[in-house]
Amino acid sequence: MSNAIHTETVGNFTIAIYHDDIPLNPRKDFDPMGKIIMLDQRNYNVGDEKHNCYDINELYDDIMEDYNPTVIIPVYFYDHGSNGCSIREVGSIDDATGFTFVSRENLLNEYSVKIATKKAKEKATKVLLGELETYSQYLNGDVFYYSITDLQGEIVDSCGGFFGDYDGYILEEAKRQAEYFENERIKNLHRCEMLNQLGKM
Repeated sequence: MSNAIHTETVGNFTIAIYHDDIPLNPRKDFDPMGKIIMLDQRNYNVGDEKHNCYDINELYDDIMEDYNPTVIIPVYFYDHGSNGCSIREVGSIDDATGFTFVSRENLLNEYSVKIATKKAKEKATKVLLGELETYSQYLNGDVFYYSITDLQGEIVDSCGGFFGDYDGYILEEAKRQAEYFENERIKNLHRCEMLNQLGKM
């Protein structure tokens, strides 16, 4: 288990947030709408598959021919050295090292439409960019889990697989759970006090 990167106390309970050491891979363990194909460059194993070529325009042409995508977005893999890595949308194909895209067939099935409307394409674009962000967080190790312990150090709750910043949704969720346990503890104390009072009557 890695060391906690954040701890916080709620009543008699302690929240601890950790890096998730065995996170789910959003490209393999989820069901993404899009597909990411990268150029076969260097020794990086990112995306859903590598294309056996080194020219981005050739890759684009092959994707257009093989998949007939309705939405295709050029992406670039960034290696930040010791600071991690990420994969991001880029504005120009010439700057790209791969693409994320959704085929026409997948788009029609996803939105139960007969033609690829402008609205469907806009929705698909947002989904692809969201998938790209989640994958980038996975590559960069920005996946977390929390545990909640009582005064005896016993874990009363834990949950993992949170992508993004640890001080965002995961901390809010952990606080909600800790507040629930604290409120239940107080209710039980009050209940015991009432029973004691009744026993003295």
